[in-house]
Amino acid sequence: MNMSDVPVIHDFESDAFRQAMADDAPNPILRDVLRCMCLAPQRSSEWFKNRESVLITGSKLSGMLFLDTAQELVQWREELLGLRPRQQTFDALALSRINFGRIHEQRATLATVKVLKNHGHHISIFEAGFCRHPTQQTGSSPDGVVLWPDATTRPEGSSAIMNFELKCSCKPEAHKSVPYYYIPQLFFEMRHLSAASGRQVRETVFSSWSIRNHKVWLVHYSDALWDCLWSCVVETILVDTNDAGEISRLLQRLQFLRESCTRFSATSTQCVPLHKRGGWPALDVPDDIQLPGTTT
Repeated sequence: MNMSDVPVIHDFESDAFRQAMADDAPNPILRDVLRCMCLAPQRSSEWFKNRESVLITGSKLSGMLFLDTAQELVQWREELLGLRPRQQTFDALALSRINFGRIHEQRATLATVKVLKNHGHHISIFEAGFCRHPTQQTGSSPDGVVLWPDATTRPEGSSAIMNFELKCSCKPEAHKSVPYYYIPQLFFEMRHLSAASGRQVRETVFSSWSIRNHKVWLVHYSDALWDCLWSCVVETILVDTNDAGEISRLLQRLQFLRESCTRFSATSTQCVPLHKRGGWPALDVPDDIQLPGTTT
């Protein structure tokens, strides 16, 4: 096999990344998207410093879809805005799931490039750092930036530069669909890459890798769903927590947002499956891999 055929992730120090960032880069849109981020590896001290400099990140927004009571809403809002310490604690199983994803992230990302290539979809993935909104105290951390140069193999209407998000399933099977509670995170990532770069990033390659199968979707950005999501974020920040009526109305709008994300994730024209029915067989799964919560 030619070494150029071996899937790689173009990290910050790679020649491919430097070439893509250069003034005379072959793709100016990719150049601008890469330049708009803090080029520090995720979970590095500089990355944490950038992340802690904003109030709201995309990964925090999933919690907004699980608020059913006034007490939950008020507490979540105060934690989001830093008005009280976060009460969230992780038990041993939750920590093992987090660690499982971190251990296998690189492997699963490479498997995504490989499995798509095996089925005629040739993409490149570039490392991503923290992306801060240019005018707001918000930010996001994509798992990567996708370059899909061949328009003939991309789904119709999609662009060459995309967001990338990976989830390592802690169950034997990949997700059945794009989980609705990840939709706000994906939209936050696309929106921030667009706002910070001045370019339009309106698709996400969402990859779900498991020990048995692998599924990949192309998730399209929706202006209508973003408006619904962002209005809920703004109302959560501005709500008068002493006004029971305001709280009640906001809970109703959050319920509508949850239903909207659920419908969106189940719509095949919005979350387009690139895999065959049931997914592709998983690649590069270690023989000794152990799922969280299981014993050998």
